[in-house]
Amino acid sequence: MKKPKSKKKKKRRRFFALPPERKQKRKHVWLKVLPDDLWVKVRRGKTILEALQKTDVELEGDCGGRGQCGKCKVKVLSSIGPPSSEAQELLDPEELKEGVRLACRTKIKKDLTVYVGEPDTEEIYYQILKTGLRPIFYLDPLLEKQLVTLTPDAQNGGLADFDRIKLAMGPNYDDLTAPLHCLRTLPDMLARTQFHGAAVLHGKSLLAWQPWEEGGRRYGLVFDLGTSTLVGKLISLLDGNEVAAISRLNSQSKYGSNVISRLQYVKENSKGLERLNELLIKDLNRITKRLLYVGGLQPE
Repeated sequence: MKKPKSKKKKKRRRFFALPPERKQKRKHVWLKVLPDDLWVKVRRGKTILEALQKTDVELEGDCGGRGQCGKCKVKVLSSIGPPSSEAQELLDPEELKEGVRLACRTKIKKDLTVYVGEPDTEEIYYQILKTGLRPIFYLDPLLEKQLVTLTPDAQNGGLADFDRIKLAMGPNYDDLTAPLHCLRTLPDMLARTQFHGAAVLHGKSLLAWQPWEEGGRRYGLVFDLGTSTLVGKLISLLDGNEVAAISRLNSQSKYGSNVISRLQYVKENSKGLERLNELLIKDLNRITKRLLYVGGLQPE
């Protein structure tokens, strides 16, 4: 007879709970920003200022987060540890008792709730000086418009839309070119304008086809990039007159009120230059949108 096989006892896995001080901490925590009721996911150890810089929350600060100006004040509503040495030096004792801290010196180590002040209900634009001594100058715009009427031969010759326009413009434009986005719009625009329109030209390149009445309207944008303020103007390229002017605060100010502070930010952050560039483009797009609205123009 065969001996019965002895059953091996399975070893039970043992699970050990780490003591409280050795438990693994979360890599990310949540920052709740009031009164916006905004939740921001933040990597543990980042400062409140670093977290807010990734949002549209405007927080005053001149030193670019180096703890020198004392202007990036926030009120911490959660339990918080002792203030930093910079906060003790720059803030009043009453403020410290109420939970006021410097955003650039306060690291987020757990879920936190802060109050940053009442938000602006609408975008603020600033009045600037619009009159002054105007020197004599001559306009030489890069773009021009030429009124074009397609002849019956061009309309019914079995040609492509772009070739029809070249034929109507004459032999001087035999080498005319057009980008792809322009070629895609030609069939619809030619039908809408009934083959009478304005060709928008940049040298020997056709950029667009517009209605006939648009032939006498030409505009350009001018921007003045200041450290604290950005100014944009809508200019008529026919006579050089100003049609509209808009200014707004430079959003780069959240990384410092001067160029030195922003250079320091770029030096200390690998993506700092990219971030400042994004803010500038966003501001210029907002100004452009506002200028077109004030000037009664529609973007294409």
